[in-house]
Amino acid sequence: MLFLDLPQELVLESAAYLSERDLNALVATGNRKLRDILLGSVLLRYHVLLERTGLEENPAAMSGVVASDRLEALMERERRWLTFQPLGRHTIELDFESAGIYDLTGEYFLVGDVPNDNSMCTAIRYISTISPSAEWRRIDVGVPVIDFGMAVEEHDLIAVLTCRSSDINSLQMRMSVKLICFSTGNPHPLAKNAEILLQEVPMTHGRPSASIEVVGKTLAISFLYWTERDRDSDQLYLVDWQNGDIIAPPLQIYCSGLIFLTPEVLLIPNLVDASIDVACIPSSASDPDTPVVIHTLRLPELAAGHSIFTFQCRGEPNPRSSTHKSAYSTLTPFLPSPTDNLILFTLLTGSPITGTTTDHMFVIPRLQFAAALLPLLGQYPDGVDIDYASWGPYHVRWLDAQDLSKHYITTTCGLRLVAIPHDAETHPAEAKVLCFSPHAVALEDSDGDGDGSLGLGTLVKPDKPGAEPAFASLKAVWKEHVYSRVPYREVYSAEKFAYDTVIVNNESIIGVKFGGNNVASLEVLHFG
Repeated sequence: MLFLDLPQELVLESAAYLSERDLNALVATGNRKLRDILLGSVLLRYHVLLERTGLEENPAAMSGVVASDRLEALMERERRWLTFQPLGRHTIELDFESAGIYDLTGEYFLVGDVPNDNSMCTAIRYISTISPSAEWRRIDVGVPVIDFGMAVEEHDLIAVLTCRSSDINSLQMRMSVKLICFSTGNPHPLAKNAEILLQEVPMTHGRPSASIEVVGKTLAISFLYWTERDRDSDQLYLVDWQNGDIIAPPLQIYCSGLIFLTPEVLLIPNLVDASIDVACIPSSASDPDTPVVIHTLRLPELAAGHSIFTFQCRGEPNPRSSTHKSAYSTLTPFLPSPTDNLILFTLLTGSPITGTTTDHMFVIPRLQFAAALLPLLGQYPDGVDIDYASWGPYHVRWLDAQDLSKHYITTTCGLRLVAIPHDAETHPAEAKVLCFSPHAVALEDSDGDGDGSLGLGTLVKPDKPGAEPAFASLKAVWKEHVYSRVPYREVYSAEKFAYDTVIVNNESIIGVKFGGNNVASLEVLHFG
């Protein structure tokens, strides 16, 4: 039997598993019957639009909905984001003292809860940002909390980094991670040990900066003790959180930030060498004494006298490797792809000569970057050092960060980034959304100039090699020429907002207002 001898419904069901590129190749074969079937299918148009917007369908929400209605719902959702027209808004008040630690994952905003006696944070509060009637819920950890990381969609897991006095020496501080089931607040059922000891350090080290990321069975936690001259305790740990085994020897680090590019590859900012270190993670079955292979992606060469002071990163959502079905569920129709989203890097440079500092921001679309980088890493099993000109212009989009609010780094979700001026709280200003999806970039106004005259924002096209940098900080700080080949569409709100900062999750832009050093309220602009 030939492929086209199958019923048309089976042909379409088979084709729905293909990428847009593969579908175009089928159309290009010249078979008229196949072309008519493919081009006439609403189902395939829907799957192509999902791919081009960096989204996945949520079967729990869309089961039984016909293809035409699914396509219409997706197109309407994208229209709202591209014209900055939220469905509605509501305010979430914080009637408790919050700590400085927070996270935003899925539909939840989470923040540390400080007891009434103003001692260290020992609990985490969280709330859904979707429903105006949602209420705060609480996870009691019981010991002082340093930070926490989430793998809710994949494992229903919250990994909480805690510190307390050592059981053996009261002058030592015990740094452990508690593995908690997010939906119940109990020890996670997949974890052999509910608590994993990572390190013990002298109390004089003080509270560290930390980052926690979980993908599959791998838990990555970094510690940075800023007050210590001896940086031996500034380390990154890789742990199989389900069985408690250390995967590899700890890595020396210089920034607390880290992010999974894929389940097997970790990106680690390195401010000392002005680079992004790429760590290939061994499987949990490997020899734990085998060092992690490190590759190096160089940033542009810094101008004389300039250094990097801070270097952080963030991506939402994380990639996933597990087939385990989490207890987490949502009725959100569309979810951001864990493989096709933005990786955000923020850094602060400075010059002791001039006494000035400069903020920088750049994003890397994960899918295209991973597709180009991973085959290259496989050719160099002992590590490779790659200069910026060989990788950066093709995958990095530099953004002007000078006047933007930088309180939080949770400003990306999927293929969108949100921003607002740093003084918007006292001088209300437009919020903006930067859309990097192929769908948003391909849109054109009727006159073809992409100037936003029909409310679709402004298309920021790739820079031309050799052109002047788009803004002054790129020219002042970096010695070599910096340009970006990554396009995006920029959309501004018609309304002006008095927010201290803005953050974003899958369905909403969230305006944050501070009271003193704490979050006072959240205003949710819900786009769906």
